[in-house]
Amino acid sequence: RTHSVCPGIQLIFRPGENQHTSYPFGMHAQISVPWDYSSEGNRFFIRSTSCRRQVHGAESRLCKPCKVLHQIRQRIADGVQENTPLIYFPIGGLIRRIRKKNDQLEAMRLTKLNDNRVLAGKIAQLDVHKQFMMAIATNDVPRISALVRAGINNGESIHAMLERFYRACVDVHREGPKYNSKGFTPDDYMVGLCVLRLGGARLAEILHRALGLPGLTTLRKHSVIRPLRAPAMPT
Repeated sequence: RTHSVCPGIQLIFRPGENQHTSYPFGMHAQISVPWDYSSEGNRFFIRSTSCRRQVHGAESRLCKPCKVLHQIRQRIADGVQENTPLIYFPIGGLIRRIRKKNDQLEAMRLTKLNDNRVLAGKIAQLDVHKQFMMAIATNDVPRISALVRAGINNGESIHAMLERFYRACVDVHREGPKYNSKGFTPDDYMVGLCVLRLGGARLAEILHRALGLPGLTTLRKHSVIRPLRAPAMPT
């Protein structure tokens, strides 16, 4: 009978990989597996712990215990799945996972930084809104609703509306409400025209300064009397 030495199963790694980065050496330190490994130059082998070392006959180059390890070789060749416990990962796979985790953490850090900036901007806007509310509550400025309405119609920011309000406050405290918000309502024009017609230009100017009603120029622009339609041709 002829005898030959069982060489074990040689593991063939994918291009660019080798046993140093693609074989899970740490697995042998944590769990009991039915094989061992050896290296000869650039060749890497796994051998069953029950290997008979010799093969009888010429029908096979491997002993029966080593033949069972073919499935292990195929699993290593296919690579490790992402949900596999870390103990089965080779060092190369662990490095790739760590790099992926680091990329995810960096992306989360940047997202959080961006969110913090957005929140800081929102908080600053809320502070300005609070300032605007406090300014309205602590200052007696005529026609404040018209002032706010004019700012909204002009698409102004809360900062611009607050500045508009402060300018109106300065005008009130110095020389009366000269500041014109240009947000008059039809009722404002009607009251102003009645005052102009019944009390004259002097009274209209006084109420303009005191109550913020439309000024004389504005009232005269809105005081055009439309011609009445006659029922028949004049004779």
